[in-house]
Amino acid sequence: MTFGLSTPIDLVRPARIVFGSGTLPVVQRWLDEQGLTRVLVVADAFNATRVDLLRLTGTVSVFADVRPEPDLPNLEALVAHAEKVQAQAVIGFGGGSAMDLAKLAAVLPGSGQTLHEVVGPEKVAAKRAALIQVPTTAGTGSEAGTRALVTDPATQNKLAVQSLHMLADIAVIDPDLTLTVPPAVTAATGVDALAHCVEAFTSRKSHPAIDLYALEGMRWPIRSARATISPMAPPMR
Repeated sequence: MTFGLSTPIDLVRPARIVFGSGTLPVVQRWLDEQGLTRVLVVADAFNATRVDLLRLTGTVSVFADVRPEPDLPNLEALVAHAEKVQAQAVIGFGGGSAMDLAKLAAVLPGSGQTLHEVVGPEKVAAKRAALIQVPTTAGTGSEAGTRALVTDPATQNKLAVQSLHMLADIAVIDPDLTLTVPPAVTAATGVDALAHCVEAFTSRKSHPAIDLYALEGMRWPIRSARATISPMAPPMR
């Protein structure tokens, strides 16, 4: 199939995306505006130690066991925790794995649906808690997406769930959170971001409108790498 500028495309992203240094306080301000006081933070072990950076008030619970490649038992533990605390809002605080599980924690607890019942496109019945995404690394773009991946240990297959109900209500992207990331992780997530953009630009099935995002997305990690390796290098055009 050939995609042209006249081919219909539906661009979906959170209603509100806040980006910039020092923007973390927006998270609690948004919760206050919505009147939400019971919050569940979904994080890996490292980010669970710095949840205080979010300056959350009210009743806050932290699920601190997100694995690098979340599997079904990991999700089941999270869902059980979420059902116990009955959170009004879920915050994904970390990389792609934490944000993917946060999406599922916003729709599955109390729904009566299992993961296997929602695998595929648009099978989730409803959003049951507000969803806030706060990425701490670059690369995945999960904060703005509607998909979540979980590994089934029985088959080693990745189960993909896609639903508009898993779109964040707000994404707060504060680059300050990446300053303490180890250099190797910074490099790996930068390459991840670059690879996603190259993939989108070179795909024969991508829409031409996406090229604008892909090209600019490729420039930034390359520009950053050039500046780090050789500060005197001429600017990239």
